[in-house]
Amino acid sequence: MKYRKKSLQHRFAEDIILAGKVYWSTRIVTGKSLRQKQKASNLFYEAESEEDPLRRIEYLSQAIALDPTDVDFFMNRGIDYGSTNQPDEAEADYAKALQLSPRYPLIYNNRGYLHYTQQKYAESIPDFDRAISLDAEYITAYLNRGAAYGMMGQHEKAMADFNKAIEIDPENMQGYLNRGLYYMNIGQKELAHQDLEKVLENEDNSMAKQYLEMCRE
Repeated sequence: MKYRKKSLQHRFAEDIILAGKVYWSTRIVTGKSLRQKQKASNLFYEAESEEDPLRRIEYLSQAIALDPTDVDFFMNRGIDYGSTNQPDEAEADYAKALQLSPRYPLIYNNRGYLHYTQQKYAESIPDFDRAISLDAEYITAYLNRGAAYGMMGQHEKAMADFNKAIEIDPENMQGYLNRGLYYMNIGQKELAHQDLEKVLENEDNSMAKQYLEMCRE
């Protein structure tokens, strides 16, 4: 039973955390560097059509060389550095992105996510806090901060964040799924059952099915 609980916590951590990527944005390019900026934008879109994160890093690095003023290039490369176990490079890209756009909540959420994946839960909280302070309805940041609080054993704060995410958008099944996973993690199977059933009433979700079966054991 001890091993299973540990395994469930590990799955909980993987399943609940979300990062956000910019796939499309309005890019107005003017002046003498018009062609250079346009080429950088084309490389950005090439990167986002590529499945291999290492290839995306190559495209984004080329884009940054052509236009080092675009925040999305740095932020998206930071995500790919993080997903390929290059945390120092990811940190550097997020820092640069924040220099370019210090009030961009997505960057703070993603840097918090990076810290979370390194099990630096307490270090992730200020970034999620900042993301929420900039966008009070940023559901992903609430879910991520709730996960971090959960891994730190701060159950009331974790539940408050999951509840807030659901309050903001009761039609978003991710909130119920994540809260259900958390209920499972702390041994409240009946409440987990309710949330996971609600998810399955609204969508076909293999993860909800898996954990619902665990509720019934």
